[in-house]
Amino acid sequence: MNLVEVMIASLIVVASSAGSLQVWTQMMQSIRQQDQLQRVSDQLDADLVSIEGNLRRLRLSLANPPFCGQSAPVLQGLLASSSQTSGIVREVSVVPADDVVQVVLSAEGHPWKRQRQFRPAALGLCSLPQPEAQSPSGFSNPG
Repeated sequence: MNLVEVMIASLIVVASSAGSLQVWTQMMQSIRQQDQLQRVSDQLDADLVSIEGNLRRLRLSLANPPFCGQSAPVLQGLLASSSQTSGIVREVSVVPADDVVQVVLSAEGHPWKRQRQFRPAALGLCSLPQPEAQSPSGFSNPG
């Protein structure tokens, strides 16, 4: 082999090594980004599970729960005042027609969101008004 062939062969080896290194670097960055997105997703899911667990425990401590149909604003206030995980943004809103509280969790700087609707009646966080007294036959006596 002469000097020119050796120089060309070494250039080919250097170029292929540089290209391979670049591919590996991009692949590792992609893996890191996917890892970070998975951690954010797991954190959002864990926060939703924590919120639901807190609401279920709250049912046990309510002595006089509000009436169903009027309980979503109370639940909204409780959720808004509860502690939040740093880096997670919590939006709590009420859908009054359905007596539902909607919780939307998102992470700062990430496109993913988690949304869940909580119905106080389904969680046992409200009570039905007591029915008016009726005659034993089940019919009202118009008087």
